[in-house]
Amino acid sequence: MREGTVFAERYEILHLAGTGGMAEVHRALDRQNATPVAVKLVSDASPVDDARFDREIEALGSLDHPGIVRYLGHGTLANGTRYLVMEWLEGEELARTLARGRLSVEDTIALARKVAEALASAHEKLIVHRDLKPENVFLVGARPDQPKLLDFGIAKLGRHTRITGTDSIVGTPGFMAPEQVRGEAEVDARADVFALGCVLFECLAGAPAFPGDHLHAILAKVLFAEPPSLVELRPDIPYELEALVMRMLAKDPADRPRDGRAVVEELQMLESGAATVRAVAPPSLRPPSLTTTERRPVAALLIGRSKHSLPPPALGQSFESRERRASELDRSLQAEAEARGVPCEILRDGSLALWTAGAGAKDLAARAARIAMELRALGGGRPFALAVGWGSLAGPSPLGDAIDRAAHALSEHRGASDVECPIALDELTAGLLDARFEVQKDGAGFSLHGERAALLGTRTLLGNPTPCVGRDRELRTLAGLFEDCIEEPAAQAALVTAAAGLGKSRLAQEFVQTALRDAPLANAWISGGDARRAGSAFRLVSQALCMALGIAAGDGPNVRRDKLVTRVSARFAASEARRVARFLGEIVDAPFPDEDDLPLRAARADVQLMVDQIRAAFLDFLGAECDAAPVLLVLEDVQWGDLPSVRLVDAALRTLSDKPFFVLATARPDVRERFPRLWEGRRLQEISLTELGKRASEKLVRGALGEAASQEVVDRIVQRAQGNAFYLEELIRAAAEGRDAELPETVVAMVQSRLASLDDEDRRLLRAASVFGDVFWAGGARALLGEGVSKNVVRERLVALEERELLSFRGESRLPGEEEVAFRHALVREGAYTMLTEEDRELGHRLAATWLESHGETDPLVLATHFERGQKPSRAVRHLLRAAEQAHRAGDDEDAVRRAERALALGPDPETEIGLLGIVSEARMWQNHLEEAATHGARLTRRAPPGSAPWVRGALAQFTYALRMKHVEESIGILDAIASIEPAPEVLGTVSLALAMATVLLLTEGRIDIVEPIQRRLDALVGPAADRDPMARAFWHLSYPRWEAWIKENPWESLSRSRAALQAFNEAGSRRGGVLARVFVGMNEWMLGANTRAAETLCPEARHDEDFAIVASLRALFRVLALSDGGRLDEARDEATRLFAAAKMNGNEADEARGRWALGEVARRAGQHQEAARHAQAAMELGGVLPLDHAAAGAVLASALRAMGRVDEALAEARASHTRYEAVRGFGYRGGFLLVTLAQCLDAAGARGEARAVLRVARERLYRIAERTPNPEYRRSFLEDVPENARTLELAQAWLGPGE
Repeated sequence: MREGTVFAERYEILHLAGTGGMAEVHRALDRQNATPVAVKLVSDASPVDDARFDREIEALGSLDHPGIVRYLGHGTLANGTRYLVMEWLEGEELARTLARGRLSVEDTIALARKVAEALASAHEKLIVHRDLKPENVFLVGARPDQPKLLDFGIAKLGRHTRITGTDSIVGTPGFMAPEQVRGEAEVDARADVFALGCVLFECLAGAPAFPGDHLHAILAKVLFAEPPSLVELRPDIPYELEALVMRMLAKDPADRPRDGRAVVEELQMLESGAATVRAVAPPSLRPPSLTTTERRPVAALLIGRSKHSLPPPALGQSFESRERRASELDRSLQAEAEARGVPCEILRDGSLALWTAGAGAKDLAARAARIAMELRALGGGRPFALAVGWGSLAGPSPLGDAIDRAAHALSEHRGASDVECPIALDELTAGLLDARFEVQKDGAGFSLHGERAALLGTRTLLGNPTPCVGRDRELRTLAGLFEDCIEEPAAQAALVTAAAGLGKSRLAQEFVQTALRDAPLANAWISGGDARRAGSAFRLVSQALCMALGIAAGDGPNVRRDKLVTRVSARFAASEARRVARFLGEIVDAPFPDEDDLPLRAARADVQLMVDQIRAAFLDFLGAECDAAPVLLVLEDVQWGDLPSVRLVDAALRTLSDKPFFVLATARPDVRERFPRLWEGRRLQEISLTELGKRASEKLVRGALGEAASQEVVDRIVQRAQGNAFYLEELIRAAAEGRDAELPETVVAMVQSRLASLDDEDRRLLRAASVFGDVFWAGGARALLGEGVSKNVVRERLVALEERELLSFRGESRLPGEEEVAFRHALVREGAYTMLTEEDRELGHRLAATWLESHGETDPLVLATHFERGQKPSRAVRHLLRAAEQAHRAGDDEDAVRRAERALALGPDPETEIGLLGIVSEARMWQNHLEEAATHGARLTRRAPPGSAPWVRGALAQFTYALRMKHVEESIGILDAIASIEPAPEVLGTVSLALAMATVLLLTEGRIDIVEPIQRRLDALVGPAADRDPMARAFWHLSYPRWEAWIKENPWESLSRSRAALQAFNEAGSRRGGVLARVFVGMNEWMLGANTRAAETLCPEARHDEDFAIVASLRALFRVLALSDGGRLDEARDEATRLFAAAKMNGNEADEARGRWALGEVARRAGQHQEAARHAQAAMELGGVLPLDHAAAGAVLASALRAMGRVDEALAEARASHTRYEAVRGFGYRGGFLLVTLAQCLDAAGARGEARAVLRVARERLYRIAERTPNPEYRRSFLEDVPENARTLELAQAWLGPGE
């Protein structure tokens, strides 16, 4: 209807407000009283739509309540369009409010009372809404305490119950009561009570009570599943309110409040504090222990509707009972299912839902598949879908995710054209069904078509423990490598990789025993990664050192220090022993006091300094140990190791290359994802284990089962195991136990089959133990089970489980006074862990964290993970900060950032947030991720006290990014703020770092006008305190090299400053600072012509460019130039290619330009002038090119153009580059090459006088620099070994003569 139309001589259409399935709703004006109204228009309606419209008019016309939208009138227009006029409401639907988040408890109670009062008014007149949901609750003024009910179109009026359409469902699936889902005839006010319960649940929980993506899944959950506990989801909910909502959601209508009035009365009691309804004890009184509920395999089977299912009644007829309307086929299928002990419900849409549970996932899948095939024979071509998932059989969700999987599989296979439809399967179920089942896969997914004949076989008893078989070749390889390592001697590493269950640990165990037998003087240091502690700084090395030092897990700090000092003193002189012991103490939980130890105190105040000192101490100690006897370091499960330990081992393999040091590491194949450059460039032999061969597998089976086992049984086990050692062990045990059921073929299924044979308390104990990880403690498991379980009972059960080869006791414990136990295989632990319900998993981690914290757990990452998974974010954050600090101190910036960001996402307190932001900001700046660094830096400066060290770090990150983005005024403002600080002594090093970095970056950007005042400020700040603070002194010296070399053209002074910075960094023990200083030492060695020395100085260590990305491109550029000047063009080209590729990958245009002109320079040196010109031109065209790089690239281009005979272009480019150099006064940055190039271009263009003038200036410049260089060797190399300098002097001799 058009705007402005007036009908019924009263209502004027203003605009369309919305449309629905059968109607349009317009906002109109009631011209009689000048008030807005809502007009609902229905035209071209079907008979069903007309009947529904009549019902809505009748219902609203008979109701008058402030909580129900008010009826104003209705009628029919001349064109047959029918209309209904209601009051106009301003606000929004409850559904829109909930889309933004859940309601408060107070708002929910207010809404519940008002909606219940409205329902009570309707129920008193025998009207049942039948479609109560958030979309049909309108909040006036968007206020939860002002709701109004809408849409009575499918309401039940009195005793008349007419349906709405031939295929429609009366109600909305997620809010329909079970009796509505079943299609029962008697649906009364209690259906509205159920729907209101669903609405209140979503208001409180922020999620539906019965979620699902598919209709069948939702309907089945309404019938079979209970919603989660509201108190678990939201602890602030009054327990009486939760009890009321859960009673409203009862499956049986008799267990619900009788109608809306009864709900109002209970809410009034709750608000008055007089409520007495308590279903179970309040949370505060619940015992803090794991429940007996566990997640077990559940199978769900859905049978889709057919044309014979639930035929709809004729329009206007009374709603027939479910029993009369259900087809004979439906009832037959239901009876067949229930005869097999499988619950089955006929759903309102004509489909059927069944579910069943069993002990093992594989056995359950096979059983459910057979039931499905038997029912399909009766199903008359109806679609079937079968899925296995995990449900809590004794808890609220017996179906778990199985019903959702089945519904998804059914939807994927809709439209199958087979006369006899296959049974749709989800991927998990398809994997659980073995070869006897005919499973096919096509574009729609997996489907089951039948079953083949069963295999025959018997099983025998388990024999004796089995030997290591099938690994003779690998053992010989390892033995040969170890022998060579000792005889040469030469450091050697071997990496054994294999998937879980293939026998890595068994191979390592056999090799170590053999190696120590053949080399009895060798010392074995053994350590292993742990999934729970993956990434914990220095954990791998710490374990190995403790073994070497004889430190027991229960030793206290004093005992640990004594053992450490005793061992180290036997290897070193007193002064060295003190240093080595004190820094090794940092990673073996034996910290020394630092009151009288300046290096130790300085390292504890500086992350990178501590990393470098630990590294030096470890290498010195390991080297001394190797001098005494060969060292065999065994590292298991390196994929769960930590980067600092991996780096230490890498450094040892490099630094101790001539020592008898052997590393045996085992890992899963994904270790390269965690450590992509693992020991790259070292002597490393990789061994990849494959599945055991048939002969080896047979030997293992025979050794366990004995010769009495039939060949048929042996062959069957070998065939099913497919060479997996763990599969073999499980199948052997199953055969010995005499279980004739088909065995699982996946690891999860096998684990479930084994655990299902245990009694309930044994499984509960394993579930509790699994919370801790692969290793746990008897006392910790008992803490999760509750104090009602005695210590002796837990011990007895653990012993019994060890006898069943599920667990093994360890000789030593990491926690003093606590017995340590390990799962025999990680997959057994994973199987037990998957059986925990979500509620128990959360509680378990919370209890585990508390217990570990009180029993001396020192690994912050372990504690943080437990508290985080236990939904205790405030406690997790504190430990994550410690974990991030550890990683940062160890130089693993990526892990440090990951941990810090993980903590930031949990909402830390202000003080902790400052520490976390400081870590992220500093780490990202060094990695050259400047935008991210600046973002965190801005948050840091807003939160940290001005002038504090964190504030300075944040400001430096913002300055660096602003300068990179050419926001000059902003960067200068930040710099002024930093420079104006009067720093406290503990902040001086940080301020020195900030100002030094500022000078470096400003010179690169060509802003020499700002640099001198900063350096004067640095002189004033650091000069008086230089002797007392080596880090401040180091950064002070580091602010000068570019200024001296590029602007003052004094590379000797620049080299002296760089060396002084390097010495200060070394004095402080700072590896990061040392790397920075070496870049400038190498730069000046190249500028002075010491090309071989410069190339060596600038050669990167492992991960150098990743850890120090902010200076990585300069290091690479200077090395390219040193290699080129030394004639090593192939190496130079490789280095330039790596520089360019890294910059391209990181999207850094400044570095990309640097890489481009470096490639151009190498091409020019090789005589490839066209290639040189192309690269130089490309560098200059990049938007992010820095001023000095622009000038240097122009010089390369000019030289290449001249060589190609394009003299005019060459001269123009040389003049332009000369102008660029003059603008930034940076002739020290390859300005000598530009001058000689300009002179040659001028000469080629015929401007010989000007050419000679330029050459004269160039020669005088060289002599001036040479005079400032007191070292005769450097003075000579500067004049003779820098190609452009030698060429300048050669041309000057020819053009100017010796006398000029």
